[in-house]
Amino acid sequence: VTSSSRGTVRFSSTGPVEALPKASWLTSSARRPQGRRSSPLNEVREGPGAAPLQGYDIVVAEDDLSTNWFLSGVLKQAGATVHSAFDGHSALDLAYRELPDLVLCDVVMPSLDGLQLCRAIKRDVLLRAVPVILLSWKDDLLQRMRELGAGADGYMRKESSASEILQRVNEVVRPRRIVGERIAAGGSVRGRLDWLPAPALVKII
Repeated sequence: VTSSSRGTVRFSSTGPVEALPKASWLTSSARRPQGRRSSPLNEVREGPGAAPLQGYDIVVAEDDLSTNWFLSGVLKQAGATVHSAFDGHSALDLAYRELPDLVLCDVVMPSLDGLQLCRAIKRDVLLRAVPVILLSWKDDLLQRMRELGAGADGYMRKESSASEILQRVNEVVRPRRIVGERIAAGGSVRGRLDWLPAPALVKII
């Protein structure tokens, strides 16, 4: 309901934070009608089914309880371990503590907004390889983040469906997944890995 109404209808703040939303559309593969609208900033082209996120640690930084609940539930349904934060400083603390595989953060948050959080992560020698996806209800705000050089690895509308969220997340973590799969299979990993700091590489191994 919150997603369909673009945030105008929201759940009560007393709702369960760690609840797991289950609905028939959560894994729906229904296609949108083609040629009826232009693609928004966060449009995700439909492809093969999203790979499971088992073994991935993800920080969800979102101050709206219902949106945090929805995003966390979708990721947990895919097997990820989710750490919820409701402001930017808490999200940054979680990132240092957990060294996550991904951070999803709202652009507008108290204490430390999404732009500041993303820049803090990308400047830090320990966290700089952690992918960040910025979230907003508004395309123009996401475009503004691009123009300001936020340095995020992805930009996504909050009204995205569960399948779109999972596909975008899988696209962003794909480089790490490829390295991990090749190492696990005993194969060689060729190319530069300077984008992957030692702590992150150790975690993958």
